[in-house]
Amino acid sequence: MKIPESYTHATAALYYAVNYMPPGADQVEAAKECFSYINNLPEGTIDIDNDKRIKIENKYRKYTSKHILHTYGLGDDKYLNLVDYPEQLVRALYYDKTIPERYRCATKNRPDINSSVNDLGKVFNINLVKIRLELLEEWLQPDTGEIKNDSITVAGICQDDTSSSLIDTFTFDDNLLRACYIISCGDHEQFIGHLITMGLTEDFHCPGVRYRALRVVQSITDENTIQELSKINSSTMNEYLKSLQYLTDLQRLGIGYSISGFDSCSKEKLIQVLISNQYCCSRSLRLVPQLFIDYHIDNYELLLHTCPVVNKLKFFDIIHSCFRAQQPHFAAALLPFVEDTDKQLILNEISLNYHDIDSVIKKLKKIEKKRIVRQVSYLT
Repeated sequence: MKIPESYTHATAALYYAVNYMPPGADQVEAAKECFSYINNLPEGTIDIDNDKRIKIENKYRKYTSKHILHTYGLGDDKYLNLVDYPEQLVRALYYDKTIPERYRCATKNRPDINSSVNDLGKVFNINLVKIRLELLEEWLQPDTGEIKNDSITVAGICQDDTSSSLIDTFTFDDNLLRACYIISCGDHEQFIGHLITMGLTEDFHCPGVRYRALRVVQSITDENTIQELSKINSSTMNEYLKSLQYLTDLQRLGIGYSISGFDSCSKEKLIQVLISNQYCCSRSLRLVPQLFIDYHIDNYELLLHTCPVVNKLKFFDIIHSCFRAQQPHFAAALLPFVEDTDKQLILNEISLNYHDIDSVIKKLKKIEKKRIVRQVSYLT
């Protein structure tokens, strides 16, 4: 059996056109038509030889993929040089620097990478769901060297309420921003369900991955949807996230807990472990005051052990320096760290010299809101 002459001539003509036409939509259309001819031969004809088929197929995919990249404003050499390696190309596109940038600031350079990848997936017939899930797994891994900057300066404390001195570290994590973007592709609900399952399943992922997965979901989904999919109300979810964050930090220190184990353990005993066993580790010492705040622990002597220099500080003198600087609310914030006999003297000085007690309390509550102090009951 022979291929009909009309098909032979048509295929040859299209292949010639593909090779000599300038790059652009017409060349892509010719390559597509040529590729269609060899894949739709009439019944009863023999196939053309395999070498020619491979050449035509490669031309079609090469020219079409390059045209797609140019169409979406992604025609850089670093991407064009990967058209023969489609999976590598998709991965490279999702590491494009414009993805995290678009979440941080207004920028004109916002190529639709999700759509370009969808189009490339059709050309190369590759499993995009598999690649996207693999990328999510990579991006959700916590950085083992990650240390949050929890320091807050006095200048930051004195800012107006309208401007927060606490920085959301989420926006500084390129991988989390990439995860948010990749989920916005067509399989949005499928990926959100996957992340929620990942975050709530204790057996298969470390606490850091679960925490980051749920943080991504929180950033792109409303509370009602999360509650509907997870069957957990928002307050319980926030407590769960807080526990996961602690488990992540403790795991870095070699201390392992399950969620239930951490929630039921004595936080005061955990603090003692952190102080005695991890004394020289800055990450450990950073956790201690956070545990005091989050779990309302009032053993301030234990807190002072995390910073031996505090025992040498003369708080009474520091408090009087606050008075001289006309900052009585800072003096009040230090009351838990002075002897009981001195507390009444300081309270008397505040009440005698600062008649606008409401203003002092308001400023004290302001720094309490920033989690510097927890109680303002001395003045109320």
